[in-house]
Amino acid sequence: MKKLTRRDVINAFQPAKEITNPKRFAGRRKQFNRALEALLADGAHICIYGQRGIGKSSFSRQIADVASGETEILDALNLSEFKDEKFNFITLRIACEDSVVDLEHLIQRSLTSSEGFAKWTKSEISKKIIQDARDFSLVPGGIGAKTHHHEVTEVIPTKLSLIESFIEVVKDAQKQSSDGILFLIDEFDRIKDPSGLASLLKALAGVNLKVMLVGVADNLKDLVAEHESLQRQMSEGAIPLPPMEDSEVIEILNKAVNSLDNRISISEDVKIKIAQLCKGQPYLAHLFGKYSLLDAFRSGTSEVNINHLDNALSSIATEGHEVQLEERYRRAVASSAQRETVLRAFAAINRDKIHNSEAYELCPNIDQPGVYLGHLRQDKYGAELIDRENRYHEFKDALFKAYINATPRRFNSSS
Repeated sequence: MKKLTRRDVINAFQPAKEITNPKRFAGRRKQFNRALEALLADGAHICIYGQRGIGKSSFSRQIADVASGETEILDALNLSEFKDEKFNFITLRIACEDSVVDLEHLIQRSLTSSEGFAKWTKSEISKKIIQDARDFSLVPGGIGAKTHHHEVTEVIPTKLSLIESFIEVVKDAQKQSSDGILFLIDEFDRIKDPSGLASLLKALAGVNLKVMLVGVADNLKDLVAEHESLQRQMSEGAIPLPPMEDSEVIEILNKAVNSLDNRISISEDVKIKIAQLCKGQPYLAHLFGKYSLLDAFRSGTSEVNINHLDNALSSIATEGHEVQLEERYRRAVASSAQRETVLRAFAAINRDKIHNSEAYELCPNIDQPGVYLGHLRQDKYGAELIDRENRYHEFKDALFKAYINATPRRFNSSS
């Protein structure tokens, strides 16, 4: 058997990137079933939403792959009931960022980006629309374009509006596939002003185009709050991604070990402990799994045990393995052991909404814990706790709450 290398171990888990290999994708069978039914339903669009780190981008990418005819994931998730279905969509993916401030910027990006409509256009009018939009863009290739509606329409010789130009391109591109187009818009929540999308989808009602919106939100209304008609258009394919079941987290760990041909294993008690610590957050499963595996590899053992996991959690907190969450922790705590105690007390309670008195009971040695709670609601300390009235508070981010619980204190409890 081939010797296990550091490269193998480092890449067994992937906290920093989407899961693109269907053999490595774990869980979400029920949600996958619902998404595939929405793909088959005429006129249905898809909307995938949930909290940060919950696996939305990996999930949506696997759906897009199935839509384009790649069905390996169906075997991986044992979705045999869809094996006889033929999916033949053109799949396009645009990831929104801060420069995409409204629907017109999104359309501009879809016309000019290398991941957009350009390679699927055949008519001379469509090619001209896209070329003129690219020529006008400030960035080579059109990626990161920051043009506005009136600027784009000035250079399109057909004198169509931007919306009309987009519809012309979509009608042309959808002819290249029997199922038409699946247009994946990732990080949709980052668009500052998404107004107009309902009207655009209505104008495209006779075209073979499905939109798949992906974004951070607690519910469908939060993500597509523009208009009730848009919520209705999205409701058939609305797919919330909740925290994973413990069994799904363990499946992530098992698939990582399988990718190494079982040349190193993870003990059952470690799998259970990681599942408990993650609170259903797949990002944390990959993060904790990766550094536990690395610690075992460095020590020359063939099985990850609890000591390796404890070492991993400590190193994540102290050695910069997770910069963003750790910076938030340090900002919230700053130089105060008392504020850390209050933060961790609220995190320790396994409910979304936490009454102040419950958390204070976990801070018996802290005078005036309400003062530190007030700090944790301030922007200066990251405003990680949100006031929900009647002395209830909630973390603004479930991923951060799980991270607090899983990692050790940064101050000694006696300090």
